[in-house]
Amino acid sequence: MKRLGWVVLIGLFAMQAPFNTLALNVEKIIKHNSKNLKKIKRDNKKLVGQIELLQEQQKYSRKKITELFHLMEYKKSSNVVKETIKRVRDENRKAKKLYTSARSLLV
Repeated sequence: MKRLGWVVLIGLFAMQAPFNTLALNVEKIIKHNSKNLKKIKRDNKKLVGQIELLQEQQKYSRKKITELFHLMEYKKSSNVVKETIKRVRDENRKAKKLYTSARSLLV
């Protein structure tokens, strides 16, 4: 009977060993997953910061591009104005020549 008690005690102890190692493995897995989750959260915060920075840079670039297009339109229109002024001056000179030559013929 005494032997049976020892056998049962040893058997119970042997059965508890796998459960204890299983519990330790579960704790290790939980700690490992917790570390991974914290790392992922840190990386996510960094990426969110980078995304916000890129969005600000994109806004600035879009603004500069718009300004450049306005400047190009201004240059186009100023070139048209310069050409028009030059053409009007040439036509005025021609008209003045015609007027003076016609006037001299009348006098």
